[in-house]
Amino acid sequence: MQIHNITATNVTHASFLLLSEIMLNGDFRQGEQAGGVETFKAIAAAVTITNPLEDGEFPAIPAIIPCSYEELADYIVDVVEDARGFEVNYDKWAYTYGAAIVKQRPFVVSELKRCEYTRRAVMVISAGISELSDPPCLQELIFENRDGKLNMSVIFRSNDCCKAFPENLTALAYLQKDIAKELELETGGIYYFCPNVHVYQNDWQAAGGELSRAEGYMSRYMQADTQDKRDKLGMSFEEFDEIFNERYPIYKQWCKDREAQLKEQYGY
Repeated sequence: MQIHNITATNVTHASFLLLSEIMLNGDFRQGEQAGGVETFKAIAAAVTITNPLEDGEFPAIPAIIPCSYEELADYIVDVVEDARGFEVNYDKWAYTYGAAIVKQRPFVVSELKRCEYTRRAVMVISAGISELSDPPCLQELIFENRDGKLNMSVIFRSNDCCKAFPENLTALAYLQKDIAKELELETGGIYYFCPNVHVYQNDWQAAGGELSRAEGYMSRYMQADTQDKRDKLGMSFEEFDEIFNERYPIYKQWCKDREAQLKEQYGY
């Protein structure tokens, strides 16, 4: 299996480079999806993101996400705080990334405080989850203190480059930043590995001669030959942080109301 190595300044830059690598050099494969068989292009990729939440060559918060920035802010809260973990109790969701992260975060923090060069600060996302026909795509998060910077390694078993990678990595970058702050460390790089990062056929092949989602993203990337054009490919971290901080209490209240509604509906 060939490993495609990519180095990027931040999540936006990584999203475009990874997508381009899949579209240009990906293998055609088939896999299970939504109860059927789906065709996709895929590679095995190792991606180094040197500066996840700061402006570099490209703005830090990707524009190529299949949701609004407000929805991205909500997703970050779900991942970092397990804001909607209660959905599992009512059989709405099978599991959440946030549940594993919140449960294992104290160990990671205490381990890094205990020994600054530990290699044991690991979160196993599938730990404690009963056997599932569709196990979590995110499998492990590994945290290391290197020269006063908190680096994070991310292992996915499978990852949708068009509809998941930018959102996943932005949320995980926020988690990394939050843990680094708790440890009084700087935020370091993210090291991502996935043996099957892919673009589904309905994202790389459009009907009627129109540009597909992937082609549209790549077209915007290829045309961004000036800093002004690159600025339009994403939102700066500072700008997004304003949206995040405004959205945070609104979403937390929505979750509180939603949980109360489910308790009343199901009687527990």
